[in-house]
Amino acid sequence: MKARTADLVNVALGEIVRAGLELPGFSTLDRMAATVRTRVEGEICAAVVARMGEGDRERVAGLLQVADGERRSAFDRLKGPGRRATWSKFRAHAERVEHLDRLGDSSGWVEDVAAAKVASLAAQVRVLSVGEVKDIVEPRRTAMLACLVAEARVKARDEFVMMLCKRMAATSSVPRRYWRRWSGGRRRSPSSCSSLTATSWPRSGTRLGKVGRQWKVRSMTCWRSSRRGR
Repeated sequence: MKARTADLVNVALGEIVRAGLELPGFSTLDRMAATVRTRVEGEICAAVVARMGEGDRERVAGLLQVADGERRSAFDRLKGPGRRATWSKFRAHAERVEHLDRLGDSSGWVEDVAAAKVASLAAQVRVLSVGEVKDIVEPRRTAMLACLVAEARVKARDEFVMMLCKRMAATSSVPRRYWRRWSGGRRRSPSSCSSLTATSWPRSGTRLGKVGRQWKVRSMTCWRSSRRGR
């Protein structure tokens, strides 16, 4: 999607050359491209705000307010980089996702809007201060804040899901890692533990995680049951 004025000028030049028309001055093309860009963005912003309810607009406008006892507004915290999605920061990341969800259905606000345009509007408002954002006229101000919320919500959810997937992958790989070591690298299934001997288990001094200890107890129980059944 062509969002910058320079890109629109290049598109206009290509169409003029293709049609075999006389090239106008660059300042003329620049003014025309800026006018078209402003009109199209105005229509997009109006459509975004029209999809928002009254409560949604009030919550988004509240991002620019500084709460009592706080030194920063919610807008400053929102546009700042989120914490790294690690398991130690699980609670902080979950609270960030819940805060963004409480603002409203931001995915519905930017429905049918190109992702490049949403990212462009979010990037424009991210570099501004609270005072500069308040100087932007409506409905552009609310639409830009809505795009920022929508982009931050998608990113926070993606990081949250990725964090959980990495945690689950690390946990589920523990039994496989110990099983490969205990079986001597041979291809075995956990159901064939009757062929293992007691010397296959790690020494008593080996440090095992919780999942590794559970796997060892379960496999040892299976092995002893199979020995008694012989």
